[in-house]
Amino acid sequence: STVIVSGMKDTFAYAATCGPIYVDSGSGNWFGFYHAEKWPGVGSPAGDGSKYWSLIGLALSTNSGASWTDLGAITSPNQPYVGTSPPWSGVGTGVVNVGGGSFVIINGYVYCYFLETSNVSHYTFGISVARCTVAALLASAISGNAPAFGKWNGTDWSQSGLGGLAVALEPGSPTVDFKWFDIAYHTGASLYLMVFGTASVNPALTLLQYTTSPDGITWAPRITINDDQDTG
Repeated sequence: STVIVSGMKDTFAYAATCGPIYVDSGSGNWFGFYHAEKWPGVGSPAGDGSKYWSLIGLALSTNSGASWTDLGAITSPNQPYVGTSPPWSGVGTGVVNVGGGSFVIINGYVYCYFLETSNVSHYTFGISVARCTVAALLASAISGNAPAFGKWNGTDWSQSGLGGLAVALEPGSPTVDFKWFDIAYHTGASLYLMVFGTASVNPALTLLQYTTSPDGITWAPRITINDDQDTG
């Protein structure tokens, strides 16, 4: 079914709502993370969807998901949106895909994982992370505005979640075409588990892979679970 988010704070050509959801057991509030796109070119924001630019936003529901209200953007790539002649067109996958807002809670913080794209190379170079406190997330239900997230830059969280530059978290920064990824905590192994659906070009394969981390920042090399020949 279609999910409608009211009071959008920006204009988008497309938004996928609401994906990963954090439920506050105390207030009953639901916080939904969404992927939203701007399409460059004539008719923007409803321009060329094949060259889209995206961000992750946050929406609030006070009635168990029956309706949603926008709180605003929380994470956007280092590459800013450009309405015409986007510099990322033809680089890598030709789009700026930030992902779907997969998150985990670590020591009182919301860790939101996303794909970072450089404003210098215009290339999506891997999975990165931004965070805010759980307290700030819950307070956004009162203020009506999304909390400020900070990106991990390899040393600290001082880079802004909106347009700052993060570092890639994985060893070697694999630059395959990400189709999907998600993260969860594995209680039995006491590790964070990230699972990917990715695609390679030569050979043309669709891959199911995973990696693990003890702290949500330091990740092991990927392990391939399965690969299927892409017959087009």
